[in-house]
Amino acid sequence: GNAALFSAAGASTPASRLQAGSEGKRKSLEARANMCALASGFTTVARRVRARNPGESSVQDPGQTGPTMVGALSRAGPEKVRTKVEAKKFEAELCSFQELVNIENNPTMLSEALQRLQHTVGGPNFAWEKVDGYGDRYGGAVDVTYELILWYEGVDVADEKTRITTGISFMHCPGVAYIYQPVVPVVSLMISPRTSMRPMFDMDPRSFHTFKLAWRHYLDFGVSDYRIIVGDQLERWTERCKKIIERPLNTVYWLMLMVGSYYHEVLVTRRVLNPIFEPPDTAPIICVDSFVALSTLLFSPERQVLFAGIDPTPSYLQWLQYIGDQHSERKEGKNFRTKPGTLFETNEFLDLAVIVVYYGRIQQKVKESTLLSWVANPPLVKTYIAKYMEDNRCGAQLEQAIRLYTVSCAAGRRTSEQGDETWYCWNGLHVCDIGVPMPSTQATFLSPFVVTKPVALHC
Repeated sequence: GNAALFSAAGASTPASRLQAGSEGKRKSLEARANMCALASGFTTVARRVRARNPGESSVQDPGQTGPTMVGALSRAGPEKVRTKVEAKKFEAELCSFQELVNIENNPTMLSEALQRLQHTVGGPNFAWEKVDGYGDRYGGAVDVTYELILWYEGVDVADEKTRITTGISFMHCPGVAYIYQPVVPVVSLMISPRTSMRPMFDMDPRSFHTFKLAWRHYLDFGVSDYRIIVGDQLERWTERCKKIIERPLNTVYWLMLMVGSYYHEVLVTRRVLNPIFEPPDTAPIICVDSFVALSTLLFSPERQVLFAGIDPTPSYLQWLQYIGDQHSERKEGKNFRTKPGTLFETNEFLDLAVIVVYYGRIQQKVKESTLLSWVANPPLVKTYIAKYMEDNRCGAQLEQAIRLYTVSCAAGRRTSEQGDETWYCWNGLHVCDIGVPMPSTQATFLSPFVVTKPVALHC
């Protein structure tokens, strides 16, 4: 920036006015250059160098010593005197952890982001941990190295080149954990009935027919059953459906766990972690195939629902159970923490009660429907995340989930002079609290009949 300012200052001055004999004009130009550099926070110093002619030594005006930046101007004239401006100071503004987490969201193209980071991620200054015997695949840690040049101000000491290395680990580190605290979401998904299904949520002369038409594709019932269970209490059913969708939908917490599952399987494929052979199955699976099951689900107390859509595969249901478990094995204590695992899995989650709900039948003869087919298969996990977002109409919340995962999946290393390593969270402490929107997914099983729209919630 100083180079551009200084060049602009010189460009507006004709070369004929930069003669060596015009001392007043030369000083004026130097003052303008100094002001341009000072305007952007740098201390500058001007030097006048007399070009060497054959058999003649160079002469330099005395001035302050210090580091450099910016550019030079050529002068017309017999002596060709050149003026050089050098910047000396750069004081980086401190950034707090709160400012880092709450940084303004400025979406950019992926190609532009890669171009900006090319000087950082390319070459030896971005060194991933390698897995022995597994080629160039990345491991669970990375060292980021920045080249530095030390400039000493006011001291006759030569510039010194050095570097600083930041160690980052995505694996479990002793004594380090992120704690998720439930907070009120700033942006949620407002649920509203589809136009054709509005009588199912508001009592209307068409409600009886609409209710029957909506559920006949998902439930097995006869006309007499429908009249007995719903017909006599139709107003109660419509009021309950309306009450459930009044609360905004928020799935950020569950999407964050799903993103963590994807990167876990990536590390399994790279032989950094061992595959899962016995995933937890504590979350109950409920098939809504009758009005009795629907009534139980509709009128039950509020709880978290992972909606699996229509006709899911056994592998997909098993994966949702794994997500709903929320890494409860971390409660085993020392036995669990001695096993290799990611840092994300050892964080303190919300431990919410959850059920897995689906309509239709389980598909048995579909490709990749075998149990545990998602283990060590990141592409399949990615399709599961896409299916969940499509079935639950929550794709707009994926970005926030990825951001929360990013700020809670790694720890930084500090090495003492004795060579001891200590790990810290990004706030500089061993423990860091991170606010995660309290999930609200009870209405997701009504997704076939509603639409969602992102809205900002006001206090």
